[in-house]
Amino acid sequence: MKKFNRIHFYGFLGLSFFPVLPFFLISLVYGFFVLSLSLKSFSQKESYNLIPKRERRTLVFAFYGFFFVLALRMLLTGQIVSEINNFSAALPLLLTPLPFFFSNFYLSNKEIGKIMFSYVTASLLLGVSIIGTIGYFIIIDKNFSSGLVRQALDNSIIRELHPIYVSLIFIFAIFILLKKSIIKKSKLAFASGVFLISMVFLIESRIGIISMIIILLYFICCANISLVKRLLLFSSLAFFAGTTIVMFPSIKNKFERLYFSELTLPNKKWPTSPQIRIGIYTCAFNTFLESPWLGYGVVTSNIRLNECYNRYQNFQKIEYNTHNYFLFVLISSGFVGLIFFILFLFFMFKCLRKGKPSEGTLLLIIFCLFLLVENILSRSVGVMVYVFFVSAFILHNFKAENH
Repeated sequence: MKKFNRIHFYGFLGLSFFPVLPFFLISLVYGFFVLSLSLKSFSQKESYNLIPKRERRTLVFAFYGFFFVLALRMLLTGQIVSEINNFSAALPLLLTPLPFFFSNFYLSNKEIGKIMFSYVTASLLLGVSIIGTIGYFIIIDKNFSSGLVRQALDNSIIRELHPIYVSLIFIFAIFILLKKSIIKKSKLAFASGVFLISMVFLIESRIGIISMIIILLYFICCANISLVKRLLLFSSLAFFAGTTIVMFPSIKNKFERLYFSELTLPNKKWPTSPQIRIGIYTCAFNTFLESPWLGYGVVTSNIRLNECYNRYQNFQKIEYNTHNYFLFVLISSGFVGLIFFILFLFFMFKCLRKGKPSEGTLLLIIFCLFLLVENILSRSVGVMVYVFFVSAFILHNFKAENH
């Protein structure tokens, strides 16, 4: 019975291994996580919830408002089955508000430590598996190139990996490790953090590198050190980041593509990644203007987006998504859906500030940066990262003072 009392801990612990789990196991551990929260909430008599009931209701109303618009659009178009199939990977997102209701209990410092240790361990194993796969392809091809990294991600023994999602997992693990290395003065945590920082550079995700630098700047600003040491650390970080970007041609090339002279429409056979994105964003905005209030739904909006983009006649024909979750919300559920989604994020910021304000706000800002360049919440891995850390803040940081 005592172990059953901590069932939510075991559910959370299982969820913490999602970085190294295949997709079908991710679904299973997420289901167990939700079930454990439900069972614990209904069996808990006392309440430690520091989020007022009115705020919780408003937040959940804003969150489900977006899905209500999608459902309404689904009924109007009559494409119910195809809409659900296209949105199936993100269906776990429907359960993300649960921790706001099921937070009448809490996780102790010891329990949250074990959960974060498991998540970091899983992230390190993910990094090691990527290195191992890269090594395998180096042995086969007898040379190293940046293309091998993407090849290793696509052929991972765990599951097919995407650079942005992998860097998102690593970024949050780096935050945990750096915090532990500062608080506990752990050399192992520091070394593990350096390894994952190296992995972010190896993956060559621009948003990953930018987010990592933001986190490092945060720790430098919050460190209890003299002004001279802080300036020295700022200078060292700038030198390290600049030198790394300049010395590695593939990383340098990725940032050079962000020059304003390169930011044009993809009116050529082989456009760069930023040019493709500008084309996608332009088409997404034009699609929005055609149905501004309720959008087109998930399926039709994606069809119209690609019909528009194919006019650029690039050599490589790929079916694109919006590569920006806010634009996805805009074209699929219109201006009304976007208002609900922004309200949800606003109340999320407001709720997280009740715990440890700077940390919760920082991690949510980082997540929003990723939302600006990828449809993070349209894939199960992105949903897991979001659910995992939001739940951690709610179930640990929002406990009552006397508990």
